[in-house]
Order: sequence, then structure tokens, then C-alpha cells
Amino acid sequence: MRAFQNAYYRKWFWFAPLGFSLFGFGLCLAIEVAIWKNTGLPFWQWFGLGTGALILANSGLAFIGDAVKNRVFYEWQKKNSTME
Repeated sequence: MRAFQNAYYRKWFWFAPLGFSLFGFGLCLAIEVAIWKNTGLPFWQWFGLGTGALILANSGLAFIGDAVKNRVFYEWQKKNSTME
């Protein structure tokens, strides 16, 4: 079985880097917004971007979780197909 022909492998292949990128970007953005907040900027200037940063970080974690799930299914399917 060729790896990239498997749907689980393809999802893992795309979701893992996307998830890590989103999580890293969201985390960096959240840290930057926390710095803005501590400099005394008004609430409206940091709240929206901070909320967006947390949404990005949590979306990244969701993609990472889905990537792990798909990789486990792929490995399980690969193992069962070689045992037959």
C-alpha cells in the first residue's frame, strides 16, 4: 500500500504541520498581546487580537489532535494489512 494513497496518511501529512504552525503563531501572538496589555493600552486595543490569538492556538491544538488520531489509524490499518 502506498502511503499517500491512504486517506489517514494524507490527513496526518497536512494536519500536523498546519496544527503546529497555527499553535506556534497563536502562542506568539498571545504573548505579544500580553505585552501590549501590560504597557497600559486601552482594553479595546488588545482584547480583539488577544481573543483571535487564543482561537488560533486552540485551533492548532485541535489540528494536532486530529493529526495524531489519523496517524494512529494509519499505522493500525498498515499493521493489519501486512498481517493478512
